[in-house]
Amino acid sequence: MNGDNDDFEQEYGAHVFARREATYLLLAKEKEMSFNDVQIYLCKIAGLDQLDASPISLTSSCVEKLAGLELYKFYKEDPSKKHLAKYARHAIDVAFDL
Repeated sequence: MNGDNDDFEQEYGAHVFARREATYLLLAKEKEMSFNDVQIYLCKIAGLDQLDASPISLTSSCVEKLAGLELYKFYKEDPSKKHLAKYARHAIDVAFDL
């Protein structure tokens, strides 16, 4: 039984990392920054260690939420960027959960 749970956790974890990576890649494109620079930027505004930005950004829900808020700002500035609408909705949901 425990092996089944481990498989689920590994599959779920891989999904979370992939989602976060896609979010950071989109933010990098919007900010015209490299992927690594976006990770460092997000860790900086979160008050986290910038030297370990890659593993921290992929494992921190706080950093992911900040990325969503940053994408929300881009959407708010230019609502024609419909591909950012889901991040805007998510950022609003997160804000109400705080």
